[in-house]
Amino acid sequence: HDRRAPQPDADAEDIALLRQGAAPETQVKAAGGLNDLADCVAAINAGADRLGISKTRAILDELDARA
Repeated sequence: HDRRAPQPDADAEDIALLRQGAAPETQVKAAGGLNDLADCVAAINAGADRLGISKTRAILDELDARA
């Protein structure tokens, strides 16, 4: 396994698998590939406790537009 090679972003299935295998007190963080509000909601629904996002402003604007 070449750690320098680009890795694909985790998806909801990967997050759910991590959540199932982690101890209850362990927080699961989803980061990478969270490009819009739907991606964030899917990650949370899959079991992510924390999100690492770089498009915060756009995602918050999308959330505000739905309010």
